[in-house]
Amino acid sequence: MHLIVDGYNMIRAIEVYTREEGRSLRHGRELLLEDLENYLSQGDDLCLVVFDANFIRGTKNSEESFAGIDIIFASALPSADDVILEKIKEFRKDGEQITLVTNDNLLRIEAVYAGANTMSPEKLYEKMKAGLRIK
Repeated sequence: MHLIVDGYNMIRAIEVYTREEGRSLRHGRELLLEDLENYLSQGDDLCLVVFDANFIRGTKNSEESFAGIDIIFASALPSADDVILEKIKEFRKDGEQITLVTNDNLLRIEAVYAGANTMSPEKLYEKMKAGLRIK
């Protein structure tokens, strides 16, 4: 299974991440990625987290990895939503089962149409807490 997380959407939906984001964007991202790493270490699921980077004009998409989690910082064009939908289609061609984590209703509808399952950030966080001792 391939888990795709709408990064800032998840951070802003879950209070513990929002608090860390209040310190800095980096702190919010790092806590989310660390929690995902711990959660995913219990299985063989793949994970992609997409963050909007369109606040930095003229940037191109950049990709990196953290503990086996693929990360994309999406520029304004294509947007993070466009990148997510593109990745869903790419992974579906490979026959993978995909779950998108977001509260963005339009993106959820488009993802289902493209063949993905969807889950709210709150539901994923509950699952993470059940598998981890997140305070």
